Amino acid sequence: MSFLSSQGRFFVNSLWTALVGASLALLIALVISRLEARRAGWGLPGLFQVGYAIPGTVLGLGMAGFLHALTPWIYASPLIIVIGYLVLFLTPACQATASALAQLSPSIEEASRSLGRGPVQTFLRVTLPLVRPGLIGAWILVFVLSMRELSATLIVRPPGFDTLPVRIWIHTMDVGPEPRAALLALTLVLTIALPWLALLSLRSRGVSAG
Repeated sequence: MSFLSSQGRFFVNSLWTALVGASLALLIALVISRLEARRAGWGLPGLFQVGYAIPGTVLGLGMAGFLHALTPWIYASPLIIVIGYLVLFLTPACQATASALAQLSPSIEEASRSLGRGPVQTFLRVTLPLVRPGLIGAWILVFVLSMRELSATLIVRPPGFDTLPVRIWIHTMDVGPEPRAALLALTLVLTIALPWLALLSLRSRGVSAG
């Protein structure tokens, strides 16, 4: 237990960076998907596919050099990890969000506006409740991908700021085989599995409700 306690801060680092990264990615993806739906052909989601296709190590090296030159205050803070998550995983967030919005008929929003509701009220009271399960799924997807990300995080993380995957890698590669490090891997697996189980539970309830 003392070993796990000493590793608690690394779990917290992983948790809050993944939470912030997933939340920002969902918000940005929602804005992009709405703009793309209204202005078909802009190809906004395609602009972010480059980051998803580039290997994490290459992306990490590029981000480290770019941000170190332009914004050293970001380079030396954990914000660089959050930005890395956005670059890496904004594409799956956009895809999941666009898929959720595509299942909503435009006539529903048009009917809401015809009743006197503005765009903001229509989105909050009509659109959001209908697409909420899909948005939750998009958030969980990015959260899980961020929690397990290693290659880019190894390069861009500031000194002294390790995440759980980084500590697992250190105990496996640098320190040598450490049986207690299996506890870290198990903690990471459970942290990733719980959101997926929650998502499956939501889906099953949605199916049964339908």
